[in-house]
Amino acid sequence: MKSSHRFYPVNERHAFTLIELLVVIVIIGLLAGIGIASFNGAIARGRDAKRKSDLAEVQLALKQYYLDHNTYRVANAGHTSHEGEGWITANTTTESNYYADSIIEVLKNEGYLEVDVVADPTLGITGGHIIVLCESGQVYALFTQLEEPTDNDTAKADRACGVAVSASWDPVNSYNKNYVVTNKLY
Repeated sequence: MKSSHRFYPVNERHAFTLIELLVVIVIIGLLAGIGIASFNGAIARGRDAKRKSDLAEVQLALKQYYLDHNTYRVANAGHTSHEGEGWITANTTTESNYYADSIIEVLKNEGYLEVDVVADPTLGITGGHIIVLCESGQVYALFTQLEEPTDNDTAKADRACGVAVSASWDPVNSYNKNYVVTNKLY
């Protein structure tokens, strides 16, 4: 009786060919590359969310400060030649020739700010958040640099005081700031 089954010798091995292994390695590499790119984008969006959250906290503190002082110009803080303006976290320790107390420190010490607003996660103390005042301290603009700004973010920053108004310095063009929180757009 003839069998239709084909029998292989016991010592013959079945393995993947070199081409099959290379194809699998290439596919795994592509998937890993896509995953890493997505992960890096998520990290950047997380840092941008932190920046926006920090500016929202400072905005609330400035509104409370305004109710007590009728100005957004924080006294004895910020750049020495532009009181109440400049890098919001810079102080005499970080920039001794140009800065008085940090705007953040003064707002916190006076009870207007409860949370710690730290330096920008990637740009540091003098490279992160900036405040510009216009109209004799009645208008503020808090600027930062997002890693993934929208066109709307950039357009809004271009219409804030300090950019649209002739201010002493321009955060958008001089420091590449592309996001703003303000109480008035021009």
